[in-house]
Amino acid sequence: MRSALSYDGVLQKREYHSRLANAGGRAGEHAQRLIESVVGPATSRLREAGGLRPGITVADIAVFIRMTLTTDSPESRV
Repeated sequence: MRSALSYDGVLQKREYHSRLANAGGRAGEHAQRLIESVVGPATSRLREAGGLRPGITVADIAVFIRMTLTTDSPESRV
């Protein structure tokens, strides 16, 4: 059985992240929670330092990250 994170051309790591970010339903909710758990501490520190507008939440940042992962392509990086 091949790992989804293998680099043998079947599914690149970036593609895996993009598919997870674009997932809906339970997988989408899980992806959202995972991203929030990663960006939460940095978002809190940024807020405490005054570098984040009031009202911007960890969930907002996570949604933005999911959107950028979903729309990423080699063409968009040119």
